[in-house]
Amino acid sequence: MTDKSKELSASIALVNDRLHFTGAADEKKPISIDYTPPLGDNLGYTSLELMLLSLSSCLGSAVLTFLRRMNKNIKGFEIKSRGIRKQEHPTGFSTIFSGDKVGKKMASLYR
Repeated sequence: MTDKSKELSASIALVNDRLHFTGAADEKKPISIDYTPPLGDNLGYTSLELMLLSLSSCLGSAVLTFLRRMNKNIKGFEIKSRGIRKQEHPTGFSTIFSGDKVGKKMASLYR
């Protein structure tokens, strides 16, 4: 197994004659990645959705690590992210909004 602190690997493979891929990292279960019509068939996550998920999990990991180092007991945690897409190509996000919600017992931390 690869030392993830030094190297990460991922692969994708085309599934159809459009833009539908399966992708996996480090031999985990593959996920479905596709584009919206008319270029794709909307059969999986879009690349931009995966980017939002990745950003959210990275933020969550950093925040939870910081809070736990402060000896805070976290019972629940959620991050919601939303991206406003550029309308011209290459498409991407013009703005990304992220917000977290920590369990009720942690509400006083943010006051």
